[in-house]
Amino acid sequence: RAALPASHATPVAARVGGTEVIVHPAGAILRAGDGRILASDLFALTESSPVVDGDAIYAHENGMLKAFGLPAKLAEPLAVAKRWETAAPRGQYQIASPVAHDGLIYTASIKGDWQVTDAKTGEVAYSKRLPFAGRVYVSVQLAGGRLFVTDQTGKTYVLKPGRAYAEDGVNELDYHPTSSAFAGGRRFVRTHRHLICVGD
Repeated sequence: RAALPASHATPVAARVGGTEVIVHPAGAILRAGDGRILASDLFALTESSPVVDGDAIYAHENGMLKAFGLPAKLAEPLAVAKRWETAAPRGQYQIASPVAHDGLIYTASIKGDWQVTDAKTGEVAYSKRLPFAGRVYVSVQLAGGRLFVTDQTGKTYVLKPGRAYAEDGVNELDYHPTSSAFAGGRRFVRTHRHLICVGD
């Protein structure tokens, strides 16, 4: 048991030198085996979760996207270096968790500001305002080689990953501020009134 600030976001698992650790949204890194806090105060997320990709942690803290490098070996305290930080879409608070894929970080603000950032340098590849009618509570999702960005009214933009904006389609369902589940080429969505399966 470890005492850390409360958060709606989800901790994520990682490895440092073969040892399992937990990256907490409050900006702490804990050893999974005993809960010992190895690093703290890296960032402070209350809604969106951090993302771990290889030896890097990405955190979309309100107004800033930050990248940290995990060391190759476990030590106490853990030496976690900030690699870069760059301005990111800012909402009332950040809710949607980002996606790291193929060297890029995909983020969406609560107001539908979409940004794609180079994972290595922090340079913004492009940004675009998605014309949502509602707020974006659902985390960005990657499935079937496509990115799914959904607002609370049930409207989803299906986008192709990459350094330029490429829209594959737009889907509209009824109200659902919940994440989808993907399996076997199908998308399962629990809306306010229905459980919906989208697929062939």
